[in-house]
Amino acid sequence: MNFPKVFMGCACCLAMMIAGMADSRAQTIAIGKGAYRTDLPPDAAGKPRLRVDAAPLVSGAIEGAVPTSDWWSSLVWPVHSQHSLPMFPHPLGVQAHPQGLGLGYTPTPSISSSEKDGAVFQSGTSYKFPYRQSLLVGLQGGESKAAVLDRYSDWSVTALWQNDQDQLRATFAHGSPFVYFERESEKPIEVAFSAAPVDRNAEPVQPLVFRWTKITAPHTGKPGEIRLSVDAGKHIGVGSRARLVYDFDGDGNTDRVETFALFATDPRADSFESYSSANQKLDDRLTRGEMQAFRGGSVSLEFWKCFGEGELSLQLSKSAVRLPFAGEESTAFLKQSGEFGKQPDEAIVTLKEPDHPPGAAKVFYDEGAVVGVTLNGAHYGIFAPSGSQWSGVTAGRAASLTSDLAGKDYLSVVVLPDDKRETLEWFRRRAYAFVIDTRVAWKYEPSQAAVVTTYTVTTEAKEGDNRETAMALYRHQYLHLNETVQLTAFRYASPRGEMQLLSGDHFSTTIPFLGVLPALPNPTSGHAELKQRVDADIQQILTREKTFEREDSYWNGKEFGKWAELIQIADQLGKTEARDQLLSLLQDRVEDWLDGRDQLFFYYDKSWGALIGYPDSYGSADQFNDHHFHYSYFIKAAATIAQFDPAWAAPENYGGMLELLIRNCANQDRQDNRFPWMRNLDPYAGHSWASGHAGFASGNNQESSSESMNFATALILYGQATQNDKIRDLGIYWHSTEAEAIRQYWFDVDRKVFPPGYGHTCVGMVWGDGGTYGTWWTANPEEIHGINYLPINGGSLYLGRDPAYVQENFANMLTSNRRFHNGGFEGDPEKVDRWHDILYEYLALANAEKAIEQYEQHGQDLPPEFGETRAHTFQWLHALRELGRFDDTIRADHPTAVVFTQDGKKHYLIYHPQATPQTVTFTDGVSYVAKTGWNRFASPE
Repeated sequence: MNFPKVFMGCACCLAMMIAGMADSRAQTIAIGKGAYRTDLPPDAAGKPRLRVDAAPLVSGAIEGAVPTSDWWSSLVWPVHSQHSLPMFPHPLGVQAHPQGLGLGYTPTPSISSSEKDGAVFQSGTSYKFPYRQSLLVGLQGGESKAAVLDRYSDWSVTALWQNDQDQLRATFAHGSPFVYFERESEKPIEVAFSAAPVDRNAEPVQPLVFRWTKITAPHTGKPGEIRLSVDAGKHIGVGSRARLVYDFDGDGNTDRVETFALFATDPRADSFESYSSANQKLDDRLTRGEMQAFRGGSVSLEFWKCFGEGELSLQLSKSAVRLPFAGEESTAFLKQSGEFGKQPDEAIVTLKEPDHPPGAAKVFYDEGAVVGVTLNGAHYGIFAPSGSQWSGVTAGRAASLTSDLAGKDYLSVVVLPDDKRETLEWFRRRAYAFVIDTRVAWKYEPSQAAVVTTYTVTTEAKEGDNRETAMALYRHQYLHLNETVQLTAFRYASPRGEMQLLSGDHFSTTIPFLGVLPALPNPTSGHAELKQRVDADIQQILTREKTFEREDSYWNGKEFGKWAELIQIADQLGKTEARDQLLSLLQDRVEDWLDGRDQLFFYYDKSWGALIGYPDSYGSADQFNDHHFHYSYFIKAAATIAQFDPAWAAPENYGGMLELLIRNCANQDRQDNRFPWMRNLDPYAGHSWASGHAGFASGNNQESSSESMNFATALILYGQATQNDKIRDLGIYWHSTEAEAIRQYWFDVDRKVFPPGYGHTCVGMVWGDGGTYGTWWTANPEEIHGINYLPINGGSLYLGRDPAYVQENFANMLTSNRRFHNGGFEGDPEKVDRWHDILYEYLALANAEKAIEQYEQHGQDLPPEFGETRAHTFQWLHALRELGRFDDTIRADHPTAVVFTQDGKKHYLIYHPQATPQTVTFTDGVSYVAKTGWNRFASPE
């Protein structure tokens, strides 16, 4: 049997990467001139770290590093639940519960708007296809304390429930309409049906209720006040709500309701938090009824859970209510009996997870082993082994179904596109081909300037000899599908637009690689002003109190990014002394991070298999958030240093540590158990995920798609500089794939993804169940748009492949900005005053003249965005005015070669890092022998 265990790392694998031998007590492991730590100093160890008490929930079948940052990661993080939060493999949503796996399909989105003080200032700012459970599949009467990870492959996962000798496994996968179940138990399988849940944000579900009755007193004319002491243990962001319900005259009817704003808990197990009317004001949308005098009336406090997983507790001795009538007697404590009282009650009352309301499914097919049901607007097929029977159907309805599976051990459930008999039969033929492995492979094809990606599924036939399965493809896949397979007519709705179904066990795509550059070339004019700006920026750096203003792995990394751009500009200007001065400072700082000493270092966490930069930020240490964002700047800086000194990045110097940073986020060696395979990039979804734990009701998320692309760019440039084609090609695969996913799912350039009612041209954040016009820290449109542009550099040209969309997106930002600031938020509605340099650099990809005009009028005297400099903004804007627009219709067989078009004239750019000349051929037939460094030529007009 495979019992849950804690993975403690692989000592033999760790030894392979040690340049100098060290015993098991060693705190620092040397790799060339670099090193990482295996301990944390007290000041770092004392910081909140969720994983300290959060050993991954895995079975004994799991070996090696535990994956994080995936669409299913809440399954392995016990800080949220011993089971999981909703996961979104698409088209299904699933969630692990103590009794088994819940699943459902939501074909219709919900749209919400942004409000302030009860008024809408931005309409249609979020869309969701939320998880709504329709079926719960488990062992009858069975319940497990935990669901654990038992098996996984590139886009599929198997969860295990175990109680004594009883085991249940469920396998679900990206793009699969099926869920596959296997049991080791004598207990029958039970499929319970649930009605669509009510909106728990608006109405209480299974609340704790406290009452005060027989009140006769004048009303104060003010709302009631609350002070509740709340704790959710280690669960993150559990949402709760409270309301006061008034019956002023005691007739049993509700006369007034006062509903307080949502309250989300922190993840600390040892602290109760204050939920009070002092900081949780009334929600005007959910407050109704007039104030009246009390005439034998009553008041009820209702406290309930809106979202999240796990139990929620009230500490009664520190929880009180002040009711709106005169006198000291109006203040009372909560009592365990559900009443109000004058004396504190020392009890702690626990609010459990609300039950899913039972519902009766309509049965449209019932023949032996196979049942077809309709529930909550969706259709499902349930396939037991041949010879099985299901019980529980009465008059064409069922609240639950049970079967002993004819003594066998498997069944599958599928969401159907419709309830036609022939559709059910089509899926029945594939229902017994159980998915046991999924694998992606990619190959960069220079002659095509494209990446060919192959997706393969391995199945096991439980009955018969069919091994074909059904695979629902995302838009970024079927738009680039190679012609070796045919799509069916079946379709599903999803947060990423329509999914189209394929029958088979593999498919492949070819996606163009658009090319990157280490920087844009300096404009051929304006050098005097550019030199002045470079000198001013360098002088500012050298004369400030601290050479580097920030210490943590993200903000220090952003400084690396802007220094790298200044180095490129200075090099092209021939300012060798300034270039080398910056290079030396940058190199010293990067080495400080890589040497394992002092205050800046990387720490290897063997329980999870992760390399963590300290000081950390934004949960990068305690939750493994944003590793690819942070480390993108380190690798990009290393690529810049190696561009001028390749020996610095040799394995015996700092190359070993740099490759570990790369592997932490993008380990492509399936035999390397130090890190999970491809931690951040989701090969089937086509983009990365930022949260390490995915502990949200909406699944995982990613905000800054452009910083993920910065990681891909950094891999390409680092691979080029060090002549490591494997790392280079990994970056090309990532860059090509995610550029297309961003085009579809962040920008919806084809207008086929965002549902009607969503009111913007882009999203700031992609979630498992939808998209949001927002960020983690602000609703300001300048930053919502800008967070998916920055950092602007030579890997950002993919943003300019659709100039008409660029202008449309920029216009939407301006319109939204006016609404935002006119809605009472800080800022000038008539101009861009935050991240102006980033936004005008983006606009320049479509209209450089207008971008320069607007920047000179509104922006050049404003402080730069933290990762920007005035020199780089000037260089970028004026280079694009000279080059024209990025031309994605012409690509090259060289990774750092691109074409721009200006009034019919083509500008060919090649950066060639190697000493040996190379013939570069473009897809329009033009060839050029590139020498070391910059190569630039133009076609005749």
